[in-house]
Amino acid sequence: MTKKTITIIGAGFSGLMTAIHLIVSQRNDIEIVVVSPQKCFTKGMAYNTYSKHHLLNVVVGKMSCFPEKPEHFLEWLSQKEPYDKLDKNLLATIFAPRKLYGEYLQETWQYIIASYKPDNLKIIHQEVLNVDYVQESQQYEIQTHDNQIFKTDYLVLATGNELPKNPTIINTRFFDSSHYFQNPWVQKSVEHTENLEGILLIGNGLTMVDVVLGLQENHFQGKIYSLSPNGFQILPHRHNGVPYSQMLPEIHSPYSITKLFNIFRRHITFVRQFGISAEPVIDSVRNISQKIWQELSLLDKQIFMRHARHLWGVARHRLPTYIYDKIQDLQRSQHLQILKGKLLNLEEENPQKIKVSYWDKKNQKENYIWVNRVINCTGPNTDISQSNNPLIQNLHQKGLIQADTMKLGIQTDTNGRVYQSNNEIHHRFFALGSLLKGMLWESTAVPELRVQAKSLAQFMLENIDKDFA
Repeated sequence: MTKKTITIIGAGFSGLMTAIHLIVSQRNDIEIVVVSPQKCFTKGMAYNTYSKHHLLNVVVGKMSCFPEKPEHFLEWLSQKEPYDKLDKNLLATIFAPRKLYGEYLQETWQYIIASYKPDNLKIIHQEVLNVDYVQESQQYEIQTHDNQIFKTDYLVLATGNELPKNPTIINTRFFDSSHYFQNPWVQKSVEHTENLEGILLIGNGLTMVDVVLGLQENHFQGKIYSLSPNGFQILPHRHNGVPYSQMLPEIHSPYSITKLFNIFRRHITFVRQFGISAEPVIDSVRNISQKIWQELSLLDKQIFMRHARHLWGVARHRLPTYIYDKIQDLQRSQHLQILKGKLLNLEEENPQKIKVSYWDKKNQKENYIWVNRVINCTGPNTDISQSNNPLIQNLHQKGLIQADTMKLGIQTDTNGRVYQSNNEIHHRFFALGSLLKGMLWESTAVPELRVQAKSLAQFMLENIDKDFA
């Protein structure tokens, strides 16, 4: 029997959970290849964070990596000190350190390898530079950084989040400066700050909070400035997952953004009279948010992105309470100063002084501050036409992939099959994870990604049965 090869590019959560579901299927007619320069489950801030204070933003009870085993992470954590001393019901409601979650994923991977002893698994620790489609064999030819070339029958793109996009400023030469960090998730961005007086963080979201915590852990004593158009609007988790079920019966197809806005507004107004904030209302649609997004018209999606995207992000992406309190304390002490405005320019006046020009929204004028380092915390770039990843660049230039209409990721069908630039579908080329944000909207957190990974593995195995029967 000739084995069919499934190659997964990326060794983060989405890629390796797909591999795990393929391994546990115990199919002897497939070969699984994972290609990534990073070791398994070490790519990304969720697993390779530089601070012990970086916490998950979802409670322990909802962070199992297996959709069919909802308490898998809870059971694992309940065996570890000091968590073994905590009542399980209480343990399920806490926010665990991301480093610890990385250990959980690595142990799960090693357990699967030891239990199933897959002789059909191959891991290549290399960066993929290029992919070509070979019409004659109907396979994909993959080229790695060390010039290995091999073919595969099925291809899965699980490259994860991109670096943040450089901001629009006058002096683009500044981005070559050693005092500018485009990647806020590398440890060197928060190290060697002993002699620095001021640091600018571009962006006021969850990435900014992570960097502030990292700077604190590295004993930075100077002033941190955080600049964004909306200021700091992150909310804490205040209701610990308390369910709200009264709104769901009112939400049904056909969906319209105007109708949805009205329903949300009415229920948020209703709960506020009891001293309850909007989060339970927003969270109540989590299980159907992907369905809603897929059925909205393009115009409705554009209206959402223009008028409600920021508000949705504020309501959905919240902080553990004690981290929120820490950020508030830093603001009160003026160690962290939040600036509301638009970045205009960055200029190095000397090797240690950077002049920051920005439009001050509060005072309606151009203003200036001076810092010694700039860290980009604006969040991952989603426009693949401006990707920093050589593989994504090559695939896009060749027309093997195309951006979705909203430029939030890659255009696919509902099963994750990728569209070429000529709108023809690749029946054996898939994408998943954050690359599907434009197609699913909610496609970055474990509760969604674990379902994607399992569904994709099952879909590919079913297609092998059909394609090669």
